[in-house]
Amino acid sequence: MKKSYIALIAAVGFIVAATLVFYILNTKWYNSEEEKVQVLHSEQVEEFSTVIALEGADVHIEQAPAYTVAVEKIDDGSGPEKVFWLRNDTLYVDKGARVYVNCVALENIVSEKSYWMGVHRLSASRLNISMNGGKLYYSVGEMPSDSLADRTSVVDTLNVRLSGQAFFSLKRARIGMMNLRNGGNSNAELHAEIGKLDAMVVEQSKLWLPRQSTPNELKLQKDSSVRLEIFNN
Repeated sequence: MKKSYIALIAAVGFIVAATLVFYILNTKWYNSEEEKVQVLHSEQVEEFSTVIALEGADVHIEQAPAYTVAVEKIDDGSGPEKVFWLRNDTLYVDKGARVYVNCVALENIVSEKSYWMGVHRLSASRLNISMNGGKLYYSVGEMPSDSLADRTSVVDTLNVRLSGQAFFSLKRARIGMMNLRNGGNSNAELHAEIGKLDAMVVEQSKLWLPRQSTPNELKLQKDSSVRLEIFNN
């Protein structure tokens, strides 16, 4: 009985000691990761009208006085990972690092199963968004000092086409005319001021439209598989 009691104490002691060692090593690793400083390597590029985010890409887009691309990297003295390139008037962004894109104007945004896309304050007379999978959040990440006008993107005509289980969220924007084609089990959430909305929602896709976003004119086509959430309060 005494031997089994001693063995039990030894086993408990071993488990406690092993847990403590694991905690100490894990804490040291976590702290070392936290101490790595993230810096941006920015460069000015030629004018482009289209941004294509490839599979796994992490892209942030914002309107600015010049065309620049900044790549986030760990400050370890090495050069930035080459995750973007220009071809004709199109900027391609691949996975591997977070990329910040500044542009004077933009006509087309394309997601090919991107990991994450954030569009921060981008106004245009006409803008086309095409998504084959991925997530895109339009008008996000405002600064506390920004006025309401500074935080609002204004687009006269916005064309959005979703497929491949894409997720699209529209916030803090004023849209004159929006054409939405939502298919392939995708999800569209519209939290914006929309004058006219022409929407086709099919293939088990979803449309979320709160009261404050209800357009003055609404044309809606859907099939029986669609889930609509249109709120009046």
